[in-house]
Amino acid sequence: MGEDPSNKHMKLSYNDNNTWFLMYNFYADVLLGTKLIPESIYKQQDEWYLTVQNKYGVPLMSGNPNTLYDWVFIAAAASTNAKLRQSMFDRTAQWLRETSVHVPFADWVDTQTGGSPGFINRPVIGGIFAPLTSCSAVDNDVLPSVPLVVKSPYLSTWMTSRQLMGDWPRFWNGNIKGMAGLVRVNGQTYEFMGHPTAEDIGTKLQAKQVSLKVTPTQSIFTFNAGPIALAVNFFTPIDPTDFKRLSLPASYISVSAWSLDSATHEVEVYLDISAEWTSGDSNEEVVWEMMEVIGNKTIIIGDMRLKNQKTFTENRDSAQWGTVKFFTDSTVTHEANSCFTMRSKFVKNGKLDNIVDQKFRKISDNWPGIGYARAMTASPLKNASPKVEYYGIAHVRRPAIEYTDSQLNQLWESYFSGDDNKMVDFVYEDREDALKRANDLDAKVEGDARKAGGDSYVKVVSAALRQAYGGTEMVGTAAKPWMMLKEISSDGNCQTVDVIYPHFPVQLYMNPSLLKYLLDPLLDNQERGFFPLKYCMHDLGSSYPRCIGHKDGKQEDMEVEESANMLIMMGAYVKASKDKQFAAQHYNISKQWTQYLVDHGLITGDALTTDDFLGKIKNSTNLSAKAIVGIGAMAQLAEVVGNHDDQQKYRQIAEKYVTEWIRMGEDPSN
Repeated sequence: MGEDPSNKHMKLSYNDNNTWFLMYNFYADVLLGTKLIPESIYKQQDEWYLTVQNKYGVPLMSGNPNTLYDWVFIAAAASTNAKLRQSMFDRTAQWLRETSVHVPFADWVDTQTGGSPGFINRPVIGGIFAPLTSCSAVDNDVLPSVPLVVKSPYLSTWMTSRQLMGDWPRFWNGNIKGMAGLVRVNGQTYEFMGHPTAEDIGTKLQAKQVSLKVTPTQSIFTFNAGPIALAVNFFTPIDPTDFKRLSLPASYISVSAWSLDSATHEVEVYLDISAEWTSGDSNEEVVWEMMEVIGNKTIIIGDMRLKNQKTFTENRDSAQWGTVKFFTDSTVTHEANSCFTMRSKFVKNGKLDNIVDQKFRKISDNWPGIGYARAMTASPLKNASPKVEYYGIAHVRRPAIEYTDSQLNQLWESYFSGDDNKMVDFVYEDREDALKRANDLDAKVEGDARKAGGDSYVKVVSAALRQAYGGTEMVGTAAKPWMMLKEISSDGNCQTVDVIYPHFPVQLYMNPSLLKYLLDPLLDNQERGFFPLKYCMHDLGSSYPRCIGHKDGKQEDMEVEESANMLIMMGAYVKASKDKQFAAQHYNISKQWTQYLVDHGLITGDALTTDDFLGKIKNSTNLSAKAIVGIGAMAQLAEVVGNHDDQQKYRQIAEKYVTEWIRMGEDPSN
């Protein structure tokens, strides 16, 4: 039924000859080792993809040049053809270099023109890491968009131009998040971040950006400004095995300077963020304050929040509740004031006045913000390594999400007794160790990627890691942590199963326990009877952060898709972790979903797949392949818990179904 009469590839659906589809669902068969799909089919598909790929990759299906890069890399992970895998890596890296679509990594791309119909900054980009689960950075990097402060769905600020200066940093959806950087040398002030010189602040000079290096956790810019060089590093440590640190809702900026001649120069550096970081609506009123926190080192924190907090509400994808915290050590001069006023003072004097404007107002009313100025010394590199100064930006929300029958806080609160400032002090004290951990993780990820796919794959994973994690956040308690995921850029759903599925390779690679923490909320909701249907739910809520489920059963139904996704991901977690207790705890609901696949997985009829923009596909071969492997995954779960009758039963069904699937699905062309 599934093989095309040409015998060259599998059909898009049992009903359509001379059609084909990117069979990314083969990945589950490889990952789990179920070995249900014959090697001849893998080889046939690989050879076919080589004949149909375009300039920027393999299309998703016949008759349409568009592709989804998460699925491309998941398909690459299942490929037995090294030439095809390398071509997939190379063509994606070529798109990153050449695209004119300057947004966070778009996963939906026209493989002929390089344009993007949509889907940006989605955590599904975690699928890029699939080859690291099944297959055995560059100076002057060119990317469509460079991650700056990227930690969570609401702390996601990017550089969308080729230079850090001359334009404003932006939220993933394009909204400006005002952040300015100025450096003053020998009385001359240069812009190095944002575009403050668009106004008459007393200078029009710009530093020269001479290099950019992007690693999985860091974006490192180097500038020349008169006789000195300036390095600015935006880094977000990702600590997959340290849940306390992983839960921190913060990201770092570091600055260092050195002399380009034989002289030593006194330098002043200025950074600010505007109140635009608090909302997607610049007509909202904002309030602010500044405070000192005394720890091993005294730090100063500038807080900004909306006057009228609207819990669990978004405006243009930004949270309408919570507090933005901008902090550094107290050796700086500081202000909470109009950004224009602060920037002008710095250009004139090289410092600020340590004052707080008490006129709270709308974000767009003279653009209030928090600013810091500090003095630094730039010496020749031959004398000593330059001193590094650190800043941090955090976004805290209380509560974080609305769950089925409760409200949950961000996980960090469990470690710091809900004290924002204790958390910020910990983040700042951890800064140097955090950078070391970031360097160590970069080395591991880049090394593994280079082995799997060479420098092109290194470039792609470097562009993807922070984006993948930036769609997630940790909530709950230390005793019961959960990882929540927002379906960014498409529907905004909470914990969408078929978005977690292309995301999960990154967690399987980084720490399989995080895959469990993604699945736990979905399992909790359904096992407690909050979803009335026999197949798996599509998501935990139609609008993040309202993760309240679908007690009435009304949702976007992907009955076969989501049931198979859950079984495969549960099987992948158990295989990686050897967590027998997890398999036993969720055995009943696993059997329930498996029975649905037994009844509906081979002949799916008109059904939605994860590619729901295609509409319902009648008897999709790719969907049936996933269902069959899902049944095979259940056989493995049965083996883990010692239920040998179920193991044999589900294995025999899966083997029977795959024979029928080939007969119906292979194209007549062979």
